[in-house]
Amino acid sequence: MSFQRVSLLVATRKRPVRLKTFLDSYYATTSGGNDSEIVFRVDYDDPESIQMLAEHDFLTVVGPRRKGYRSMPDFYNEMARLATGDILMGANDDTIIETPGWPQLIIEAANRYPDGIFNFGVDTVMHDENFPFFCVSRIMVDRLGFINDDRVLFSDTFLLDLAKHFNRAIRLPTVMFRHDWAGLNPDETHLEANRHAWDMVFADTTGAWTEEYRKLHDGVVAEAVARLDPDGEVIAGIWNQGYIKFQLSIKCFPIRLAIAVDEISRARYFITVLAEQPLVDFHLSLISDLPVFIKLGYILGL
Repeated sequence: MSFQRVSLLVATRKRPVRLKTFLDSYYATTSGGNDSEIVFRVDYDDPESIQMLAEHDFLTVVGPRRKGYRSMPDFYNEMARLATGDILMGANDDTIIETPGWPQLIIEAANRYPDGIFNFGVDTVMHDENFPFFCVSRIMVDRLGFINDDRVLFSDTFLLDLAKHFNRAIRLPTVMFRHDWAGLNPDETHLEANRHAWDMVFADTTGAWTEEYRKLHDGVVAEAVARLDPDGEVIAGIWNQGYIKFQLSIKCFPIRLAIAVDEISRARYFITVLAEQPLVDFHLSLISDLPVFIKLGYILGL
């Protein structure tokens, strides 16, 4: 298959000035063709945003506030169900799109990965490494059954760690979505989001996560990996402080070998084998007093 359309998923709340700036940037960087669309999510108690969006021809979900920012994963799932694109990308109302023709650049990148396993990280000026505006395929979302798992708060980190497992977290610096981060001048929407993050995620002012949330996040990612790679072969063993040597007969290339030092794959070592011989020897040196789990999965043909 080939990818053809990018759907931007944007939840907005009581930021009419920022929303207008975002809309202006969208129109200025797209050609009006069929290669992109926006799906919005807005709350019942935000009549100004509802009225502004009613003046445009966009798909819009209007619904209850529910648990506020804590319900953001649900909001993304609502928008994903309504979207018609085969590429789904998150964005915020504090985004300014700066790259003309960005949909085609994303589509060209996506067509390099016909299996649909990817997450592109565009240039956001700040926090690039966190992929705050995730960009994934409909194929991947359909296999998962959702775009965001509602048990976790940070949707972008969930999708980033999921893509990292398959070595498919890919930077796309040719596309700039400037994140005019509301946190630099906090409004009530941002402050409410912060309250949820402190209640659920953060352990201290350094931004470190609590152990409880880390375990929750890693477990959710592991479940998602299993959905995307249900036929992966798992070999488990324990080496206290050892040198691992094993031999595998390979029939399909390329492969990715992931070695985790705990059962939820929090820490990983990756080897990608691109050679085309039928027998491959792996020699790995690991120092660990934890169980070592070796998982063999195909990069292609998932």
